[in-house]
Amino acid sequence: MELNAEYFGVSRLQLMENAGHNVALEIASRFKPDKSAAIFCGLGGNGGDGFVAARHMLAMGFKVTAILAGKAKEISDKAASENWEAIQSLKNSIPIYEVYDTTLIPDITADIVIDALLGTGTKGKLKPPILQLVKKINTFKAFRVAVDVPTGIDADTGEVLGDAVKAHLTITFHKPKRGFEKARKYVGELVVKDIGLPRQFEEFAGPGDVLKVTKPRPSESHKGDFGRLLVIGGSEIYSGAPALVTLAALRTGVDLAYLAAPEETAYAISSMCP
Repeated sequence: MELNAEYFGVSRLQLMENAGHNVALEIASRFKPDKSAAIFCGLGGNGGDGFVAARHMLAMGFKVTAILAGKAKEISDKAASENWEAIQSLKNSIPIYEVYDTTLIPDITADIVIDALLGTGTKGKLKPPILQLVKKINTFKAFRVAVDVPTGIDADTGEVLGDAVKAHLTITFHKPKRGFEKARKYVGELVVKDIGLPRQFEEFAGPGDVLKVTKPRPSESHKGDFGRLLVIGGSEIYSGAPALVTLAALRTGVDLAYLAAPEETAYAISSMCP
């Protein structure tokens, strides 16, 4: 949906700012700003939400510590990278730890622990150092907040991916995720925040929908690995539609497309094909 939003003119950077600010506001509505907060951030968009929350919470008076699950140079999301640079400029006020090895997990205390490690796209069992950071978060005798979804929970199915953050509060965005009902004991109290995603972005197809069904193409892949399509259509006098469907299939990634049409249309169709 975020990619679709960008396609329709709402930048990922703006959505991330809205999300992180909403996290900070929700926490500020529950705690006095003399409290300390440890924010565990991943290398993707969810981590970017955490960086924004850290900046706003610092401005509100909270004592903030940021823990990055990996090396800064590995941050994969452009908007998250920009927000990382923003809190880097505040490193005299925000202690920052880069945890790319489990031995580097800091021994810290906090009144509030915020999980911004992984978001809704998480699939498969958790791996180090994320797995160890999840276990660390669960050991805190603090109020635990999950950003969008508790790390380790499949947002679609509610499945626990090996281990998961047991949040007291989950602040999710736009609408509740499908898997939350099954994962209630990990989600805790649920608060839904609006970050500026109109419902139309769910109804109109955009680049995000294409990305969701597009598989990466390994350099060693062979013709046919990415699908074979048979199009049956046309008539003695109408040949355009099946030809266009076949060409569209090739452009969207199908390796081999076959077209079955009346013999009378063969010349017209072949003249349209590469």
